[in-house]
Amino acid sequence: MTSEPLRGIIFDVDGGIIESMPDQLEWLRHCCEDLFGIDFQYDVLDVRFQNDYNDAHRKGMPALYQHFGINYEQNKDLLWEHYIEWKKTHERPVVPEMAKAIKEIYAFSRINGNNVGMMINTTNNISSYESVLNEAGVLDCMGFVIDYEYLKKFNAEDRIKPDTFSIELCLAKMRTNYDNTMHVVDTVDDIEASINKLESKETGLDIVVVSWGYESRVRLEEAKKTYSQLNINIIDKPFELVDIVKARL
Repeated sequence: MTSEPLRGIIFDVDGGIIESMPDQLEWLRHCCEDLFGIDFQYDVLDVRFQNDYNDAHRKGMPALYQHFGINYEQNKDLLWEHYIEWKKTHERPVVPEMAKAIKEIYAFSRINGNNVGMMINTTNNISSYESVLNEAGVLDCMGFVIDYEYLKKFNAEDRIKPDTFSIELCLAKMRTNYDNTMHVVDTVDDIEASINKLESKETGLDIVVVSWGYESRVRLEEAKKTYSQLNINIIDKPFELVDIVKARL
């Protein structure tokens, strides 16, 4: 772990801040059954769905939809059009206490003069969550948001994590580096995206992984062992994040 004071925090949205995994299951069910007439093989949100989803997602968006029998490249525009409309009527709540934790970190860092930069990095479209994030006061704490629409400016909308492109954009926006930035995430892909692949695979962002997101606890523990060169904390409650951040200021 670096001794350099914390200067920036990058937050993933899906799973970590927003309870979106249950909705993702229903969205994919809707895609298969209603849009394409394909049998959906998952009845409930369980570890089997989590693992299959993350294994496919790790290979990229085309592979994710192909796992469910949908050709993403041929139907990309249709899928995004329906997805944006779907999100308008299927809002998911902010994880209980997570908004409070984020606001406490924001206030504490400013009272102490640290002024830690905070931003959201998501390959989703932030407009899908804007109302609930605003209502919870989360966006007030964020200096910038990198999302699907922003990545499109670089023709990089399909460069999802573990690709590090969006992370490098975050560091540039906050004018921070791998040694003084924290990544708050919920999947193994996020952990892999935190590695400093530009300079040394032995270093990376400080990582806080929430156990209530898209990845099973078992896989998170396995990843912590696999990437033992990184500073990884797995938390079960949002306010554990506050203590970890304060220790780095």
